[in-house]
Amino acid sequence: MPVFFGVEELVQSGEVVDGVIVTSNGPVEALFVASAGTIVSTELSSGGYVEVEPGALAINTVFSGDRFNRGMEEVFGVDSGALIFGGQQIVNSGGVAVGATISAFGSQTVSSGGLATDTTVSSGGVLVLAGGEATGTTVSQDGVEIVSSGVDSSTTVGAGGVETVESGGSANDVTVLAGGTLRLDEGATANGFAVASGGTLVIGSDFQAISGYTLSGYTVSNGVLLDVEIYGNAVGTTVESGGEITVNGGTANDTVIGGGEVEVTSAGTVSGSTVSSGGMLVLSAGTASGTTIGNGGAFVMSGGAASNTTIEKGGAQFISRGTASATTILGGGEQTVGGFGARDLLGSAGLSVSTTIQSGGLQLVDGVASGTIVQSGGEMVVSSGGVTDGASIQSGATLVVLSGGIDGGDPALNEGDSIVMYANPTTVSGTEILLGASTSATLEGGASMVVSSGGVANFTTVDSGAVLSVSSGGEVGSDYFNSFLYGSAVVSSGGELVVGSGATELGSQVAGVEVVAGGTAIQDVIGTGGYELVQSGGTAKSALISGGTLEVASGGILNGVRFEGRNSALILDASASLQGLVVAGFGEGGAPDPIDLKDIAFGTTRRQLSFTEAAGGGSGTLTVTDGLHTASLLMAQYAAAFTASNFVLASDGHGGTMVEFTSATTVAGAGGGGHGHG
Repeated sequence: MPVFFGVEELVQSGEVVDGVIVTSNGPVEALFVASAGTIVSTELSSGGYVEVEPGALAINTVFSGDRFNRGMEEVFGVDSGALIFGGQQIVNSGGVAVGATISAFGSQTVSSGGLATDTTVSSGGVLVLAGGEATGTTVSQDGVEIVSSGVDSSTTVGAGGVETVESGGSANDVTVLAGGTLRLDEGATANGFAVASGGTLVIGSDFQAISGYTLSGYTVSNGVLLDVEIYGNAVGTTVESGGEITVNGGTANDTVIGGGEVEVTSAGTVSGSTVSSGGMLVLSAGTASGTTIGNGGAFVMSGGAASNTTIEKGGAQFISRGTASATTILGGGEQTVGGFGARDLLGSAGLSVSTTIQSGGLQLVDGVASGTIVQSGGEMVVSSGGVTDGASIQSGATLVVLSGGIDGGDPALNEGDSIVMYANPTTVSGTEILLGASTSATLEGGASMVVSSGGVANFTTVDSGAVLSVSSGGEVGSDYFNSFLYGSAVVSSGGELVVGSGATELGSQVAGVEVVAGGTAIQDVIGTGGYELVQSGGTAKSALISGGTLEVASGGILNGVRFEGRNSALILDASASLQGLVVAGFGEGGAPDPIDLKDIAFGTTRRQLSFTEAAGGGSGTLTVTDGLHTASLLMAQYAAAFTASNFVLASDGHGGTMVEFTSATTVAGAGGGGHGHG
């Protein structure tokens, strides 16, 4: 018979005791089972204690209680078939637990030298290996197994179950089914684990560690999730179609994304990734460096920073937010920099910095692109709301700025009153097609900028060998004050500006060539060596000739011109059609200021010159005729008053008549047919 010591009961050797209730407020508070003793269907509840000594056996013990009021069993012998709903079972050295079921508030701890076999853990139950060994465990439905030390073998982690292997722990041949999770922390050992579709593998560290688990050469198969948490490190991972990695504070190096997906969040870091067909790298925070995007691969950024990305043929990078720097776009590759609209807050768009676009590569900019280099055969397109600044468009390359796009500065800063102070200019050696706005671009030798309808180019520099063309609806210079003060375009010697029909140009400084071919040029300055030609249908207004030449062809219109400085010349192919043209500054400083009247024949005896001063002085009308054609120019006087003797006629060498200023009071042969003033 059992021996009782007050509230304690001892089951002796050879005895079998069935159905004992062990609880803190019952007749039996503690039950001890000696070697060769057996207890069956014991009920262990709040505050009760059972000890199964070496050689003893406990069968079908039922543990009840809650989180705060639990019974405890220590196993030094053998316990079989325990139902641990609310108590704690400790399997000590030499003890064996077989077929236990742990759930609710129940727990099983296997100490060093202890063994648990065929345990089932679910619904809030916890199995802890603290130096002991477990084999054949099944963890599911919110069950947890923690291998803090010791060895776990042949565990199956089902839906809702989690197994964590901590530093010093070892797990062998673990199978993770759909919905199950295996976590490996720093210092853990894992051999031969398999994660099925729908299962999750987590690598990281416990909260006290400063380094994490390193996983090498792993393949993430279809439906499998690999979660790389803080201090975790995945090296040489392959992500197959349907597989997924989340890098949440950890590191993933040299990953091959072959149809699956890698998402980088928080402070995660990835480097050396290769994204192939069907694969996707998603960066929402953290960093990505040295990524290669192959044919059919995609790199999507909604935040974070990416550097040294290479986009190969058929690859694509999409940047809605975040910064991508030092990207190289190869032929057939494409980068899209997401936008925000030209007046939204900065930081709400993607930013590309120092991208290089090779032949056949394409960059689409709805956000901000700074310092892009477009090589021969490459193309950059700036859409509405997009901004590019500091770009270099090399020979053979193309920049297209669509309506609403900005070339050469920040849209917020460009709303200010002196945009030239803030623009980061684009350098063009290739071709720029402008339907948006450009500020301070420099067109180098061989370059071409075409300003199409709706396009506006401000403060453009046209170097020798470059051409700036403005077509119908396009503008060069859009602000009267700024353009007049700084010059909307500077056309250097050897450079060319063409203002087409329906186009407008304001305030250019011309040391090269400007052709007004049907458009309108306002307040141009034709400097030393410069030549401006107003063709039929073209109009020049308030032109200033300062050492250069202005020619108005037949059918061209000139509304006001002023001479300034020496070596300035005005050529009128059809002066008779420009009756009342206002000419200011003629002869100032004693300059000859030749005016070539090409339609007034010089070699005729009917040639006459007259000058009639206006009432009140200050201006007068110069009339020159060959008897058939008559030119009538309104001469505005800024210095001494004119008389007819201040004008001398000569042949222009091509049959026309040249009018020049002279300070002489009498000029022989100046008129031929009468001089006079009224």
